[in-house]
Amino acid sequence: MKKVMFLSVIAAVIVLTGCATKQPVISQVGTTKPVTVPATNNNQPTSSENVSGIGASGVSSSSQSSVQPSNQSNALSQMQQLQKKLKSIYFDFNKYNIRSNMTNTLQQDIQTLKASDSNYTVKLEGNCDDRGSNEYNFALGLRRANTVKKSLVNAGISASHITMISYGKTKPVCMQQTPECWQRNRRVDFKLLP
Repeated sequence: MKKVMFLSVIAAVIVLTGCATKQPVISQVGTTKPVTVPATNNNQPTSSENVSGIGASGVSSSSQSSVQPSNQSNALSQMQQLQKKLKSIYFDFNKYNIRSNMTNTLQQDIQTLKASDSNYTVKLEGNCDDRGSNEYNFALGLRRANTVKKSLVNAGISASHITMISYGKTKPVCMQQTPECWQRNRRVDFKLLP
């Protein structure tokens, strides 16, 4: 029994220390791509850091990580405040052109987006009421989102900062079978993405 335990411990040590030639992947805060750090045979610090954990910039890595979440929370808070100012655009039954009573709302949304000085991506979410087939409503929701996108681009907002999606009739805000409820579901919502 002692031999088995001894061999198990030795096997575990070999497995854990035998992987020194592989390159570990370390993810940095705030990035979406992993950073590959080359493996070294010794535990010497790389040229950009020293033993105390201070990087090439002279700021300790723990200080850097405490600054980034604060900046991220400020940016998130600003994005949420901007999101609250954006209003949905409503459409008539089976239509995807901007209604005359929605032009002022759309212009206010455009001014809000232009004044924000941000690099946010605007996601236009097309929605429909629950009448009609799924296929028809998904296509109609996309046409509605595309109409709003054209208005944003014509007003000077970069097309590269706009994405579109259609939810068809899958995301209703009202579930009653009334004309008022159906009207509330025929819309394009603005969602901001970082």
